[in-house]
Amino acid sequence: MENLETQKKLHTALIAFKREFAGMKKSGKGNYHSYFTIDDVLQATTKFLVNNGLVVNQRVVLTSNGEKLLQTTISHTDGGSISDDGIPLIINPNSKNPMQELGGCITYARRYGMTSMLGLSEFDNDCEVLTEKPKGNGGQSHRVNELPEPNGAGELFKKSFSTLYDEMAQCKGKKSGDLRKVYTKIVKELKDMDVDKNQPDEFADMEKFKDYLKTTCNQ
Repeated sequence: MENLETQKKLHTALIAFKREFAGMKKSGKGNYHSYFTIDDVLQATTKFLVNNGLVVNQRVVLTSNGEKLLQTTISHTDGGSISDDGIPLIINPNSKNPMQELGGCITYARRYGMTSMLGLSEFDNDCEVLTEKPKGNGGQSHRVNELPEPNGAGELFKKSFSTLYDEMAQCKGKKSGDLRKVYTKIVKELKDMDVDKNQPDEFADMEKFKDYLKTTCNQ
C-alpha cells in the first residue's frame, strides 16, 4: 500500500509538470476541424513527464461483465501511482472490420485518457475555439465574446461516443451552418446504429449538447 509521503511526491511531481508544460499543437485534420492526435499529446508531454520522474502507462482491461476499458496510469519514480476508472471501448456489433474499429477506439481513448489524467485542455493553443470575434460590422469589430458553459450537456454522449462528441464539440463558436452539417451527419450515424432506440438517454443528451452549441454559434 502506498504511504502518504509517496503520494505526496507523486502529486508534487504532477504540479511541477503542469508548471513546465508548454501546450500542444494540433496536426490532425477532420472534415470540419483540426484536432490533437495521440502523437501530438505524446510529443508535447513526454519531455516534461520524464523531467519530473513521471511515466504514463495505458492498457486495455476486461471487467467482470466483459466490458473492455482503456485504463490510464501515471507512475512516479518513488513508487506512487494513480489510475483512472477506464474509458469504455464501445464497438459497433455490426462493424465489418471490428479489429480496425477497436484500434480506432483505443487510439481515441488513449488521447482522452492522457489529457484527462494530466489535466490538459482539448483546446490548448486554440484560442479561436475558446473565444470568437463577432462577425457584425463587416468583420471590423474586435470585441471578444465569452462563450457560455454547457452545464453538463453532452457528458453522457461523450462517454459513449467520444469520437462523435469531439467532432461536434469543434463547432463551438463557429457558424451555425457548420454545426447543422455535423449534427445531420452524426444523427444519421447514430440512427444507423439504432442508438436512438437502444440508447435513448445518450441520443437525448446529444440533442441537448447540440442545443447548447447552437447558443455559441454565429448565424
